[in-house]
Formats: sequence, C-alpha cells, structure tokens
Amino acid sequence: MSAKVRTSVTKIFKWDAAHRIVGHGGACAALHGHTYKAEVTLSANSLDGLGMVVDFGFIKRVIGNFIDEQWDHNLILAEFDPLCAVGLLRETNLAAGKRVFVMGSNPTAENMAQELFFKAAEGVFLALQECPTEVRVDKVTVWETPTSFATVTRE
Repeated sequence: MSAKVRTSVTKIFKWDAAHRIVGHGGACAALHGHTYKAEVTLSANSLDGLGMVVDFGFIKRVIGNFIDEQWDHNLILAEFDPLCAVGLLRETNLAAGKRVFVMGSNPTAENMAQELFFKAAEGVFLALQECPTEVRVDKVTVWETPTSFATVTRE
C-alpha cells in the first residue's frame, strides 16, 4: 500500500522597493523602503522524469522575472494614492527604466503576498499547460522586515 503524497519546493527571492500606506496613522504613511523577501512554494502529486516538482530555474524565470521587472528597485503605490499623479515620480522611475508599480489596494505585505500568489499561479499555469504533472502554487510569504511577514496559502 502506498500513501498519497504531495511534494513541494520553495524558492526565495529578495528585492528592494519603496511604498507607503495611504490612510495609515503612523510612519507608514510616508514614503519609505524595505528589503523584501518572498518565499514561493510549488507542489505536485508526482515528480517529473528527472525527479523534480519543477526545476528551480523555472521558478526563478516565471516568478523572479515578475519581481525583477515590476517590484525590484521600484516604487509600489495604491491606485488611489495621490502620489500616482505626481509626474516627477514617474519620470524619475522611467529614467531608471522602471514604471511605478500600481496596485488596486494599499501595498501592504498582505496585499503584496496576494498579488504575488496570483501572479505566480497565473505564470505557472500558463508556462506548464502541457506539463504531465499537476504543479500548483501552494503558498507565498512576503517578508517586509526580518521580523514581519504575511502569508497567503491555497485552500
């Protein structure tokens, strides 16, 4: 008798970005930056022919590219933040090859973890449509500081 198992792999990403929380009653209402860390966990019911859930390089390409292109050394704002309309911020970022990343909600660790979870799930799905094993994103944790993080898990 063999037990049904699910095997998971986790890749860690780090990046630097600035944000602010509109409506926050304290220091987080001001523009400030963090060195963020994300842990992204993928799993499958079976391993591929090489004995892997997926290659770590695949995770780096699919999820790391989003982080590198959209969040790393960037300004992350809510779409309702008045700073989104400040041309100088956009021009400064564009001059450095970055567009201000605009979220539909405040860029809290919780909302960023959800954003990354759904971007990762979409990217993995699109990249693995022909994959013989069912690979899925199970968990994303975004660390805002070395002692503060938010986690999103698949139900």
